[in-house]
Amino acid sequence: MFKLFTVFAFVAAIASAHRNPEQMKAEMTAAGVSAAGVTTITTFMESHKPQKGGSRETGKAEFDAMLATLSETDRSAFQKMMQNKHPKGRGGQK
Repeated sequence: MFKLFTVFAFVAAIASAHRNPEQMKAEMTAAGVSAAGVTTITTFMESHKPQKGGSRETGKAEFDAMLATLSETDRSAFQKMMQNKHPKGRGGQK
């Protein structure tokens, strides 16, 4: 289940990368992600823009590796924020 969530979080995070970076930072801060966590996530998002023909599996692995560097508190806050933004059952994932 965690792997499914990470795939979903990765896709959602990439999709939200097209939004205003300051808005994303504010949302993460409001959700309880620390300043260091926000910096880590936004730096990752800025340096890992989706590329046409890019490998989704490679992107997912890199996103998972970045999430693993966050504190448990930051990971939980980020995941909860993503779950609230994209409730289960949305997107037709099984």
